[in-house]
Formats: sequence, C-alpha cells, structure tokens
Amino acid sequence: MFQSRSLVPLAAALAAAAVVVGCGEPGPDLVTVTGTVTQDGQPVVHAAVLFSPLPGNDPMLAGEGITDAEGRYRLVSDERNGAVPGKYHIVINRAAGELPPEIAASTDEAFANDPYMASMIASVSKPAPKKKKAGPVVIAGEYAFDAEIAGKGGAMDFELPKDKPKTDEAAAAK
Repeated sequence: MFQSRSLVPLAAALAAAAVVVGCGEPGPDLVTVTGTVTQDGQPVVHAAVLFSPLPGNDPMLAGEGITDAEGRYRLVSDERNGAVPGKYHIVINRAAGELPPEIAASTDEAFANDPYMASMIASVSKPAPKKKKAGPVVIAGEYAFDAEIAGKGGAMDFELPKDKPKTDEAAAAK
C-alpha cells in the first residue's frame, strides 16, 4: 500500500514531462526575418511582403508579412514566426483590405494639413501631427525580385524604386 501511494506522484510527474516534451512546434527549423520597406527614404505602409521559395529550397515553405506604420515587417511561415533559409522570389505590393485607421490618417494629405481632423482619426491621446513634407507611402504597383535568406536569418530591408514598379514581366519586356 505504501508503494502505490509513492508511485502516484512519480507517475504524474512522468506524464507531465511527456506532455511537455511532445509540445514542440512541428515543421522545419525557421530563422527570424524582419526588415523595413521604404521608398524614397519613407516607410511603405500596409504592404504585403511575400517570399516564395525558389526550386531547390528544402522544404518549399513560403513566408509572408505586412508592413506597419513604420514600414516594418516580420515574416511568418506556416503560422510560425520566421522562414526557412534559402533563395526566394519576393513580391511586395499593397496589402488587401482597408488601411488601418492610424495609417489612413498619416497618409491622407488633406488630414495632414488639418490638425483637428488628424487628431480625431489618429488618437485622442496623441498630439495632432504637424505639417510635414513627406510621409508614409502607400504603393499601388507590384515590385518583384529574388533574394536569399541567410542561415542565421536577420534583417532584410527593401528600398523600392520610386519611378515604376519592377516586376519580372516588365524586365522581360525590355
């Protein structure tokens, strides 16, 4: 009788350890990839940053991110933060859906000149923005190119050309 009582806590501890060991995230090892998308030195807001693996990547796992009001993004692959190291075809274009209110207020030129309306939209706790020469950019076209994610991951910043979107189709037409 004494032996069975002492085994109950041991069995519970072993069961808990088995659950903890089995709770690892399935899938390949990912590295953290973050960065900033800019155009003419200004942040590109509400842009989709899509990484499609090129042939030869193993495993073939895409990554995606959306830029925030500062133009920053973080890649997510298979609902996990990060991406598999390797070579990718990258496409950057405007994200689907409406602009978030804090981005819409900062990119609307009419509100940039009207502190009252800007403060009504942006936030009551923030002071109204002052007039500024340049602000965040919302892109209309699609930019495409190839790049490689290093084995340790890291920052991948993109400066988009201001003239016209660059796509593989446009390059092929030349």
